[in-house]
Amino acid sequence: MGTELLALTGLKITFLNSQHNHERLIYHTDIQSRFAKYPGFEFETITDGLPEGHPRVSDRIMEIFDAMELRTKPILREMLVKMKPPADCIIGDGILGFAVDVANELGIPIFQFRTERKIWIVWLQVFQAWRLFSDVETSQVFAKPDFIPEKGDIPAELVEGTKERGYIVSWAPQEEVLAHWAVGGFLTHCGWNSTLESVVAGVPMICWPYFADQQLNSRFVSEVWKLGLDMKDMCDRRVVEKMVNDLMVNKREEFVKSAAKFAKLAKESVVIGGSSYHNLAHLIEDIKLMNRNYRK
Repeated sequence: MGTELLALTGLKITFLNSQHNHERLIYHTDIQSRFAKYPGFEFETITDGLPEGHPRVSDRIMEIFDAMELRTKPILREMLVKMKPPADCIIGDGILGFAVDVANELGIPIFQFRTERKIWIVWLQVFQAWRLFSDVETSQVFAKPDFIPEKGDIPAELVEGTKERGYIVSWAPQEEVLAHWAVGGFLTHCGWNSTLESVVAGVPMICWPYFADQQLNSRFVSEVWKLGLDMKDMCDRRVVEKMVNDLMVNKREEFVKSAAKFAKLAKESVVIGGSSYHNLAHLIEDIKLMNRNYRK
């Protein structure tokens, strides 16, 4: 969403993604045809430093960061040195420190988006959408097949107990699912994309964070915004049962009220005159000023 908004301004944008992620985007989405209508927009890819068969799962996240620091960083530097015309600025994910190192070394201004809670509600749908080395936010949500366990790896009692009520799929349009009237709650790891989509849809959450910003996101959902419950790392049968009952029955009214309030704020922020609309305009103006000043 944010990437497309930037493309609409007429800025020349190069979206740099890992080759691994780019191939998945092409396979699961219409990303190339969607952005083909913007003449100033182009995709470039770079290695994430890992071998092709690496699972790239979250419990091995440090291997990804180490590989990018060792192998991706020098390639990025070379790409930027050879880029004609030179880049006026870089918009990057704050978690990728090597991109900041390269930008500073080459004297290129960088917008580094972090999860600063003071501006979460201000940015909402455009916040953190402009990322350098992670998945493009589109209207589709897909699962990395290697993240989905084979049926033989799923406990037999789970398969038997949920066969009438549950179904595992490799891909689902998450925004459409969350917007469906029958969805009363969302069990989520509380990554920013999923949290954002749930807020916009007005769906209360049960948060089961795992790593990175997920714990902090979960804390805000449960303690600050009052949009759901934080399960932390406790997930035995009794805890899950209590949280589902609290979300769907015991505390349902207060969660629905808070969810409706924040959904309204989210939608108001991105219309003409809204806070996100104005902040995006300021960002674009800053980038254009860099174009004039950086070349002097």
